[in-house]
Amino acid sequence: MGSRAMPADERPLNPALPVHDVSVYREVAAETARCVRELRAAAGSIYLRDADEAALAAAVAVVTPLGAVALMERIPLQDAAFASVTAYRTGRTSTSRSTELLKMHPQMAVQASFPFIVTSAPLKADGVVRGALTIAWAEAGRSAEIASEEQERMAKAAHTLSGMLDGLVADGVPLTPPAVPFVVTGDPSSALAVPNEGTSEAITAYHLHKLALRLASETTTEGAAEAAMERLVHGFGASGVAFGLIESGRLHLVGATGCSAEYLRALSGIPLSKVSPEATAVAQREQVMHTVDSRDSARLSQQATNEAEGEIWWILPLLTADRAIGTCSIGYRRQPGDPVDGPSALTSLATLLGQTFHRTQVADAQRMLAQKLQETLLPRVLPQTPGLASTCRYAPAEGAMGLGGDWYDLVESPGGIVAVVGDVEGHNTSAAVVMGELRSAIRAYATEGHDPTTILTRTNRLMIGLSTGLFATCCVAALDPETGSFEVALAGHAPPLIHGADGAFRGLHADAGPPLGVDANPAYRSAEEVLTPGTLAVLHTGPWPEPANGGDQEFVNRAVVTSGGELETLGDLLIDLPGRSSRTDDRALLLLRYEGPSADAQRYVRRLEIPHHDLQGVSRARKFLRDCMREWDLGSVTDEAELLASELVTNALVHGDSDVDVRLRRYPEHIRMEVRDSTSTPAVPVTIPREEDRAEGGRGLVIVEALARAWGNSPSGRGKTVWFEMSAHGSDRGRAPGAGRCAVFDG
Repeated sequence: MGSRAMPADERPLNPALPVHDVSVYREVAAETARCVRELRAAAGSIYLRDADEAALAAAVAVVTPLGAVALMERIPLQDAAFASVTAYRTGRTSTSRSTELLKMHPQMAVQASFPFIVTSAPLKADGVVRGALTIAWAEAGRSAEIASEEQERMAKAAHTLSGMLDGLVADGVPLTPPAVPFVVTGDPSSALAVPNEGTSEAITAYHLHKLALRLASETTTEGAAEAAMERLVHGFGASGVAFGLIESGRLHLVGATGCSAEYLRALSGIPLSKVSPEATAVAQREQVMHTVDSRDSARLSQQATNEAEGEIWWILPLLTADRAIGTCSIGYRRQPGDPVDGPSALTSLATLLGQTFHRTQVADAQRMLAQKLQETLLPRVLPQTPGLASTCRYAPAEGAMGLGGDWYDLVESPGGIVAVVGDVEGHNTSAAVVMGELRSAIRAYATEGHDPTTILTRTNRLMIGLSTGLFATCCVAALDPETGSFEVALAGHAPPLIHGADGAFRGLHADAGPPLGVDANPAYRSAEEVLTPGTLAVLHTGPWPEPANGGDQEFVNRAVVTSGGELETLGDLLIDLPGRSSRTDDRALLLLRYEGPSADAQRYVRRLEIPHHDLQGVSRARKFLRDCMREWDLGSVTDEAELLASELVTNALVHGDSDVDVRLRRYPEHIRMEVRDSTSTPAVPVTIPREEDRAEGGRGLVIVEALARAWGNSPSGRGKTVWFEMSAHGSDRGRAPGAGRCAVFDG
């Protein structure tokens, strides 16, 4: 297959696998192992503070056959039920029992199948607590209390370990816990060994168990691959890892690290009919050991540019009950007693990975189907309305297959434009289907020219007639661009936030009628506000920050200031709620900025639609831009603008796999172009080859970054928007992505 590994100083690693030299903890591990042996304990760990995640993380783990899986690798710092946390926070020795922990954390039953006692001592010097020494014993056959001599031995060990940590700090070593702890056994013969040197069934069992726990929580193939690579490299000591899953008779890479670019190119998309160790492993459904030597380079000299003499690769077939779904290729620089050395360990690893990837493949397919359904129910693009700038966002709930009942819409009507956001209860197929029916009905009523209260009244009648058993909240707002009149009616929904050009919020006192589908004869009332140029209207579903955290107005105001008023950047900030590690509800966001009477703005707004697979699309876009620039008398910047437009449209047509919507606006001091497609994959500028030398696209955006005064790319409802701004006088260029400013036409 070509050279499979590169020298350590040349080997690129996956971004998810930061390099951390755990050998700096060698002496710390030796002292901890000595303490575990002398105390006749089952396991021990050294915990250090992980500042990024507000947790204690194991830097060292000492395992024995009895306690190979007893201790956790990460403990939330706010959970005082754990002795390690209490010792770290109080600076005093603390003891806890598994029977007590299990009452609050039943999931910890998988950490050990026997009752155990845990004692933790703080590691501190000069009043500074740096971590905790934690020792675990099996309760069987011992006193329920920690004996005084045991406490004295722990105190002595803690003092010694604190001095060692201080020595590391003095040597300039940051006390940052590694992704995977430095693991040794409590056996005297291997206590000083580098991890993975010296056969130890306890170490193998420890890493397999921790990997199984991590994989059980992963719901995507990408996440499972990253978790497995992390453990295989940093735990099992692999020098390279590559995962390939079978699709249409070929292997397709889903994750790799530590591998040469030549090997990855050879492996990616390789037919199973072609002779290779991976194909052999799949065909025979058994492990294959492959040694890389000079003969490999001679056999595939056009692919191989590096040699790794003596490199041992294990190729494991990933099996389900009835078939092989892929391969796991693991490379080692041959050392005696590798943790996965032996058929039983390899079989356990392959079985675990095969079951995990089969599960995540099914979940990925379900999510993709749900995403396509959700995207179909939401508008592909928003209409281009003179005097009004708009953008949208949709964020699905996590763990809900991407389906939800939240939606947004912007509909052209005889009287101007109608903006809608709504939320059908639930996160399932029923909620998504009802959402689609309501969106279609509201769109029809708005197109006929009905006012917001009539739209809600008629939609409620439809909702009652559907007998779905569900209800929905909704906000309907009608804007007349000629006058700035903004009329709002609510069905159990929060009113829009109105943020003036002067930075002040304006109260919109609209009575919220009952949600749709609740009352057969509701009385919906509207409220009206006259918008001035530069006013921002924020229509949304889902939660806002609590009042204790500033509430909605302060949150929006901070986002406006941070974004400089640039609408796409503002949308990114508003859809991402701070302080929330997960989203339990889907969210829809619709931003409108009123720019003034449409009669004034009409001359400075243009739009071009390019069908999917239009071979003349880029040429049409260049002609469209030249015509607009000639009409607006902006010949001095036409060439640069045409170059940037070509890059954005080309990127959208090649990678977007959808129709492309091009929008061009002229403002007094600058022009702005937006290119929208229906694919949410972000566009990324590439100034050097990407990881593993596999990047082939995106380099054109470097030109955009160099010439535009501001640019950015953002998810926008069903797809994404890539935009740039240029000075109308050609003097302003090269600002950072997203460094836009408020672009309001003022004359």
